[in-house]
Amino acid sequence: MKLFRPWGRWVGGMLLSALMMTGCEDGGFKHDLPPGQGSIIVDNHSLDVIHVYIDGYYTNDVGDYDYEAYDRVPDVYRVVLDQKSGNRSYSHDVDVIEGKLTVLEVRINELSWEYDVRVDYE
Repeated sequence: MKLFRPWGRWVGGMLLSALMMTGCEDGGFKHDLPPGQGSIIVDNHSLDVIHVYIDGYYTNDVGDYDYEAYDRVPDVYRVVLDQKSGNRSYSHDVDVIEGKLTVLEVRINELSWEYDVRVDYE
């Protein structure tokens, strides 16, 4: 059995190297922007199903580990995220920039009832 230990370490090292080279999810959203518009992307990195409201109107749900795109003309929009079966939420004003994706990366904050949301422009 000792003959296979170096081989196992080599295979394990190669798998670890391959995993590290792929990196984390780096956006790459497959979404074509309409001319003259931008888009809000709700990128759900939680196990929750999230209700999405934009400027007070319900749009739809974003499933766990899924994303949805919402095309809008450039402006500031009020976005509310509400956990479908719980008390977790988030609300904030979000800028939409022409020709850009405004990505809301949603994660669970274990220390509060609010979602931890990172905003990025791609």
